Amino acid sequence: MIQIRRASIADVDELLSISQLTFVQTFGPHNTEQAIKTYLTQNLTLEKLATELVDPRAQFFVAIDNGQMVGYLKVNEFGSQTESGLSNSLEVQRIYVLKKDQSKKVGQELMKLAIKIAHELKVNYVWLGVWENNTKAITFYERFGFRKFAIHTFHMGTHPQNDLLMKLIM
Repeated sequence: MIQIRRASIADVDELLSISQLTFVQTFGPHNTEQAIKTYLTQNLTLEKLATELVDPRAQFFVAIDNGQMVGYLKVNEFGSQTESGLSNSLEVQRIYVLKKDQSKKVGQELMKLAIKIAHELKVNYVWLGVWENNTKAITFYERFGFRKFAIHTFHMGTHPQNDLLMKLIM
């Protein structure tokens, strides 16, 4: 049975491991090895994760299965979100689940928690960004009622790529 608990700074090494592994699993087949390495060394580092973990407007939750961390959720309140101007909302910045554990409904439990937090905060909507080529994730979010509202371009190395911004009205 999957257990979910609030993450602490003591989890930072495992969070980094899951972040990097799931990122490579998702983006690796579609990008150069150098672009992936550059992204990881600039964006998914121990120092950055540690800073995010102590941000009072961000919350991390880890999913544990048989004593092993298999995924995590990161949500951001207004002021710590990755896009500006989306006030009275909650961002789901990351739902990362190890590929081998995705059939265990870990992502569903983490998303349910994110929606519960949004209700508790009484925000107008929950939003997230998802890579346009990650059709599995897009379908997952649509099942929860998320709908596309914008596109955000980011660079993986020198290659522009698009994230679909999706939101769920509360």
